[in-house]
Amino acid sequence: MGHQDLALAALHHDSHEAYACDIPKPLKRLLEPEYTAITDRLDRAIAVALNLPILDLEDQRARPIKDADDAMLVLEAEEYLAGAPPDRDLPTGLLDLARATVEVKASMASDEARDSFLAFHERLTQP
Repeated sequence: MGHQDLALAALHHDSHEAYACDIPKPLKRLLEPEYTAITDRLDRAIAVALNLPILDLEDQRARPIKDADDAMLVLEAEEYLAGAPPDRDLPTGLLDLARATVEVKASMASDEARDSFLAFHERLTQP
């Protein structure tokens, strides 16, 4: 979505979920600050293991990753959930850019999602 320099960090921004599971935001808020401490440690370990830069997602330079994640939440909600999508304070034009960049389609099987993720990682890490 216009930030190729952040593509690898964006791809791995939720990699900790492979170990700590994807927990809905309302529950995450109840588990704070311990949950974030755990996921931050996992993120650092994953970055070191994969030789990725360690990026603080609270840093303003990482804002496009958070914006894209929020935009995808809205697009996925529009596609898969009944009713209005979650209300997100998104920069002007971000949803339009996301709609033009990303195709939200039927859910992938876990094998297909894994293969797609790994192929994209490979493309981003090729010299």
